[in-house]
Amino acid sequence: MLKNYKRIITDEIIKYLNTDDIIVLHGARQVGKTFILYWLENYLKQEKEITHYIDLEDSRFVNILNLGANDFIRYLEEEGFNVKKFSQNKKLFIFIDEIQYLNNPSSFLKLIADHYKNLKLIVSGSSSFEIKSKFKNSLVGRTVDFEIFNLCFKEFLQFKDYVFDENKIFTSKKIEELKKLFKEYIFQGGYPKIALTKEIDKKEK
Repeated sequence: MLKNYKRIITDEIIKYLNTDDIIVLHGARQVGKTFILYWLENYLKQEKEITHYIDLEDSRFVNILNLGANDFIRYLEEEGFNVKKFSQNKKLFIFIDEIQYLNNPSSFLKLIADHYKNLKLIVSGSSSFEIKSKFKNSLVGRTVDFEIFNLCFKEFLQFKDYVFDENKIFTSKKIEELKKLFKEYIFQGGYPKIALTKEIDKKEK
């Protein structure tokens, strides 16, 4: 599953999970932002943290969040979360995918960040331009931003379950294997979901 593969950038993101900063992931479509959100949520669950995931490609959630922070808190309560029981030392981690779909994401995020210190927000947006155009100066000092790119070749090999020791001299066979994989990497562009597709002909459809 996608959640089992770790991107290199996640080590840097993890450093900010226990801060008050809103974590913002942005980048082009299909580069793996949702994948990283899933991985981080799974990581936090393994650490016995409480999480909730919201995909704003579902218009129902867009409507709820557009109503404002108070309605969002009411929604969380209806989902079974006792928001008041969480604290700055034991937060509820909220993942919001495709944050740019909100009418005013800056206002929503600012209200949550300012008034609900017991909630930790990790959000993603499909385009840095869309995010910057909708994010206002009111969020200055409240966010930590990560631009997500396609897989590097090392990550691509991991997604292919290809294991090798960088410190050992490569055999001719190993070199040929790596050449073949590098051609595939260039062909498919380093997109995570495509990298997990075993047959190249599927990528051509």
